[in-house]
Amino acid sequence: TCMLLGFNDRARGYLLDALHQAESERSVLGKLQVIERMAEAHSTGSEWDEAVMRLSQAIDLAEQVGDRTRRARLLTELGRVQRIQGNIEEGRKRLDAAVRVARSIGWWDGLKRAEREIEALKFAVPQPL
Repeated sequence: TCMLLGFNDRARGYLLDALHQAESERSVLGKLQVIERMAEAHSTGSEWDEAVMRLSQAIDLAEQVGDRTRRARLLTELGRVQRIQGNIEEGRKRLDAAVRVARSIGWWDGLKRAEREIEALKFAVPQPL
């Protein structure tokens, strides 16, 4: 709710509290849900490095809980963020992985999303070396 109202700093505080709670309860799924929201908050604030870090964490956690649909969606989002950053090669790797996962589970909507992001890579501006 705080993020929707534009109170991103307050939202981050609540999310950190929630993350500590999930960790203390050893809830992998709870941690995953909180880290996804943290990634969303960072993306909304154009904090790309932090978004990449949180998305990477969420992908690992999705794999731990065996949620392949969520993993494909997170890989697509990570590829999108990396495209925005200009990190085209890493973005392509993530998007190719998202395509493989979505195809393997028959998630056609997810496959279309990942393919649209791959198409958008053609127009991405590479980051300077």
